[in-house]
Amino acid sequence: MKQRKRPSNRIALVVGSHILDARKFSARLKALKKEAKGAKIACIGVDRGLAHLYRAGWVAHFALGDWDSLTTQEQGLLDLVEHETYSPDKVESDLALGLQFVEDIGANRIVVMGATGLHGKRPDHQLSTILEVTEFVWRNPSIRVVEARDDEGRWIWVRGGARGFSETVKKRGLVSIFSLGSADTRVTIKGLKFKVKSQTLDFHSHGLSNEGLGIGATISCTKGGLLLVWIGS
Repeated sequence: MKQRKRPSNRIALVVGSHILDARKFSARLKALKKEAKGAKIACIGVDRGLAHLYRAGWVAHFALGDWDSLTTQEQGLLDLVEHETYSPDKVESDLALGLQFVEDIGANRIVVMGATGLHGKRPDHQLSTILEVTEFVWRNPSIRVVEARDDEGRWIWVRGGARGFSETVKKRGLVSIFSLGSADTRVTIKGLKFKVKSQTLDFHSHGLSNEGLGIGATISCTKGGLLLVWIGS
């Protein structure tokens, strides 16, 4: 894949084929635009994700896939956008190809919608997605946040590092907080049911089933990396 310019302060939106509810998808797009606060959003359609973007009124900046999930009519969208075509027998998953493209454009935050696997109906796909994004986060220190949103919740991969990471949210519901495998992951949690201050979080289940109380909750990571799983948000 050819090298592309690396603009700063860009959000990359990667949209896959697995969009079950078009209305909820449109609502998530509107929320993302509001959260961006004027930052550029580069839209990448992966396979039928291209059609989902256009159907929601968004324009794809690039598309990639083997196009096996596009209808004959939807394949006409390929004439409107720069794209790369892959063999159906490719080794990489569609998500892996989307993340590979994001590496080339220099985004510092990634939002994934419509990824096959996070819905839990195929546990092998779900595990593949978690491992794929985790490896991607460790490989790209300049990318601080990768977030996947679906109908069941939000999955957020974050890195600590020199600047650290901190997110303040005002939600109710379950949230699980896991180490991404680093032995020195250090986390502070305020405003959730279970709170900790600058505590080492090992690679196990100790962060399972915390609870948002509807007040301003802050989750901070100064070393290592975290996977946050918000249920139903």
